[in-house]
Formats: sequence, C-alpha cells, structure tokens
Amino acid sequence: MTIDRSISASQLRRQAAALLKSGQARAAEGLLRRALALEPGHIGALSNLGAARRRLGDLQGAIACYRQAMQLDRTLLAPAFNLANALKERGDFAAAIDAYLQVLDIEPGSLVALNNLGIAYKQIGQSAQAEAVFRRALKLAPAYGAARRNLAAVHEDNGNFDAAQRAYLQALQDDPNDARALAKIIASKTDCVRREHLDAAERLLGVDGIDAEGRAQLHYGLGKYHDRNGDYPRALTHFRRANGIKADGRTFSAKAIEARVTDICDVFARPLFERLSGAALADERPVFIVGMPRTGTTLTEQILSSHPRIAGAGELPYFGAAAADFRVLAQVPAPFPRGASSMQPSTVEALAKPYLAEIDRLSTTALRVTDKMPQNFFYLGLIALLFSSARIVHCWRDPRDVCLSCFVEDFNSAHGFASDPRHFAAYYKDYSRLMAHWRKVLPLPIFDLRYEDMVADAEGTSRALLDFVGCDWDDRCLRFYEQKRVVATPSRWQVRQPIYSDSVGRWRHYRDLVEPVSSELSEAAAVPPGL
Repeated sequence: MTIDRSISASQLRRQAAALLKSGQARAAEGLLRRALALEPGHIGALSNLGAARRRLGDLQGAIACYRQAMQLDRTLLAPAFNLANALKERGDFAAAIDAYLQVLDIEPGSLVALNNLGIAYKQIGQSAQAEAVFRRALKLAPAYGAARRNLAAVHEDNGNFDAAQRAYLQALQDDPNDARALAKIIASKTDCVRREHLDAAERLLGVDGIDAEGRAQLHYGLGKYHDRNGDYPRALTHFRRANGIKADGRTFSAKAIEARVTDICDVFARPLFERLSGAALADERPVFIVGMPRTGTTLTEQILSSHPRIAGAGELPYFGAAAADFRVLAQVPAPFPRGASSMQPSTVEALAKPYLAEIDRLSTTALRVTDKMPQNFFYLGLIALLFSSARIVHCWRDPRDVCLSCFVEDFNSAHGFASDPRHFAAYYKDYSRLMAHWRKVLPLPIFDLRYEDMVADAEGTSRALLDFVGCDWDDRCLRFYEQKRVVATPSRWQVRQPIYSDSVGRWRHYRDLVEPVSSELSEAAAVPPGL
C-alpha cells in the first residue's frame, strides 16, 4: 500500500486499519502514532495501536494503550475487552479478572467475557469462583460448549472425575460435533469410553468443518486411548498427527534459546550476586520447584503440600511476567536478562514484595509455600537476588521419558519444543547447561530430586525432601493422593493415585520416536551430582 505523507488523522487511521487487516502490524503502528500526534487521545487510534503492539509481541505496550483508552471512556466495550484479553494472555490473571468484571459491567450478558473470567479464576486456583462463573454462563446459554467444557475442567482440577465426564458427555449431547468434548471423553481413564465415541472421533476427523485445534485434540485423545490399551504403533500415529497440527501454532528457535541461556549465564554470575548480596529479603517461605515439564513437579508439590505446615501455590506466573516487563518494573535500561546487571538494592524489595503478596493470598500462616512453575529454572538467578533464604527443588527424570511425555501432551504454544523430538533435544541441552551453571554460582541450596528415586523409595526420598525444606516428617506426605487440593496440570489424575512405576522407561514403547535423539539426550542430561 502506498502511503500519502500529508493526509489527515482520519485518513491515517483508515489506512492503518487496512494495514492491520492485511497483517502489516509494523506499518500500521507507524501510521497510528502519526494519527495520535495529530489527534492525541483518539480512542479508536489507541485501541488499534494496542492491537498492533500486541501482534508485534509487545503485550506491555498493548496493555498501556488499552488502559489509556479505558481512562478516556470506561463505557466502551472494545478497549475493555482488549485490555482483559491482553492481561490474560500475559498471564496476569488477577488483573485480567478485574478487567473482565469491567467488561461485564458494560455488557452483563457477554458469554465470552464470562467464559474468560472463569478461565482466569481457574488459573489462580479459585475453582469455586470459576465454577460459579461457568454456571452463570450456562444459565444464560445451556448449550454453550466452551463453558460446559471449562466447568468439566474445574471438576478435573478438584479430582471429581465422574462429574467432569458427565459434563463432557452433556457437551457432546448438546453438540455431537464438539470435537474438544469428545476428545476429553476418549482421553479419560474412566470406563465411559464407548465404541461409539471412537467411531464418532474417526468420523469427525473426516469432517471439513472441524477446526485445527479440535482435530489436534481428537488425535491426542485417540493416542491416549490406544496407549492405555497397549496399541503403541496406532497411538504414535495419532500423537504424530496431533503434533503435526500443533506445530503450525508453535514456534521454536534453538538459536534463540541458546542465546537466552548464554545471556543469563553471562549476567547472573558471582559478581552480581556479591554486589547485591545484602539486598535480598530473608523470607524463608518460598520453595521453588523447577525442572523440565513432566518430571514430577506436580507430584513433588502434592507431597510437600500434604504437610500441615506447607501450602501449595501451584504454578505462579509471577517471574515470567516480571521478566517480560523487567525494564519497566526494575527501572533499568535493558530488558531481562541483560537489564539485571543494572539492578540496584532498592529495586530488589520492589520486585520481591509483589511476589510475597501473591503467596500471602494463598496463606499467611504456612511455614513454607511451594511454587511449582517448572520454567522458573530460567529465573533462579533473579529469585536468588530477591530471596536469600529461598529453597530450590530441581526435579529430574530420564530425558527420554520426558521427551515422550511432552510429545504426547497437548501443551500450549509456550512449549514450542514439544512437537518435535529434535527441538526437545536442543531445548533440553540448554536447560541442562543452565542448571549446571546454577549449581556453580547460585547462592541458594538446590535439592536434586530424581523421579525414578521417588518411585523406587517414596518414603526415603520424601523424608529427604522434607528435611531439605526444613519441616519435620509427617505421615500424611505419603498419603498425598488423599489430599483434596486443586491440581490444574496434566498430572491431575496421577497425583490422585498412589505412586506407580508404569511411567519409568515408558519411552521404550516408542523407540521409533525417541531413539533418533536418545544419544543426544544422554549426552546433554548432565545428571546432577549424586544421582
């Protein structure tokens, strides 16, 4: 598109809208900034600038635009909705809840806002509020499949698998082409799966109107069904097809991960820890459970949180969000991780206190609070700068089993490495390199917990774990599966059962998938000392 440099603000806005529609976000951004220079405070231009920034990956910039638009007129639905969605996308679910409530003040019957509000409540562990919101949506529209499926997911998080299956079955009854509900039924470990469900899944896979996400979920569901029944070749066929579909929405760059880890290692070295050694808060409550996904992080938290003095916070998104907005939050000239080299002692408390407020929301009386966000291994250096008495539990598992377990799980787009074992191997290599770096320089204790040891000797390993976090032994930690807490991860089913050994060496059923990268994974594993 040819751009006339002397046109009016309204013409600039129209051209920018056309550029946005055609996917040219960068060009649209330039026009919108020119339009706002001519007419500051134009709500439409601000909203579209937010959309451009969001498409360019600048969620913080997008949120700032939407908030500015909302300050000008709090009754407009579009900027309110955009703000809420951007906050949810960034992982700031508490703020997203407030924003969706504002949307509902403007349009009380918005089913999409209700559904997203319920998702945000679910993400921060407020399952009762989430359930109430999904039921409110279903009262307005009983056949609203998204709300019915999300209600089922809340039941799963709470360990009420029978209620979850009933909800999925109701969603399928309301819409026989609900691929997502059907996929959940087939993937479940209950006796609800019927031949008719399998036939329906195969039929839907041949229907043109089923979207890519629905098709991927059907393949995952069928893969898990055949895996449970020992038909591993057929299961692998479906898992490959699922990941082939998901790969289109996942991005992975081995060079980007390598560069990121190198930057972290360069910045978070002994001189930085020594310079800020006296600034960290001495709060002993935080216990960070880290590691690759599917290495037993949920099981570890379930065991620890079964202790009466330990609260489990689940996966808190705080450090990922703080890293994304690091330049602003830490008031430094460069983004994370490079910006950390400019941190001052006064910044430490400013970054630490909001995190403590997060865990205070869960419990103000617990002796320890666990945060089991696996990818916090990227932020252990920042964690050490903020909390001098924190403890790190690093979960480790045979990387071949981890590779398989990631491949067969329907992860979101943040897990770009999961769709291809070669990508997994590259990611795993840099994860291992970073953990080796932390063991050399981190001024915090790290407890390496091997999943296979927990399976072989649950009591001995659990006792060592409790001793590491500074709590006396309690027999309830061996009965972790009796605990009624919310578990919102793919392991929600497993942690409701006693420990079993079926997952150890499971990769051998899928040698064709894993063996091409097996030697590479073994070389990269860098098994922690003593394991």
